[in-house]
Amino acid sequence: MISRKCIVTGKILPINQLIKFVLLKDKTIVLEKDKKIYGRGAYCTNDPKIIDDLFRKKYLNKSFKQNILPEIYNQLREEVDKYVKNKK
Repeated sequence: MISRKCIVTGKILPINQLIKFVLLKDKTIVLEKDKKIYGRGAYCTNDPKIIDDLFRKKYLNKSFKQNILPEIYNQLREEVDKYVKNKK
């Protein structure tokens, strides 16, 4: 089974327990829902507390080595909330 490291906890987990964010070539960040987007990826454990930490402490800034605007974080947060809710 393929595994990746969570950027929040540092734990290595199977990818089916993680949410992936992708930095595209045009520097936009998207939530990968169907495992078909290529680009630099950052993984976060699919757990509400860890997802809260991801957005509260802005871990994506460090992973993608850039300052991400608050509006982008808010947009990504809404997408993640919808995705997690529909996935259950």
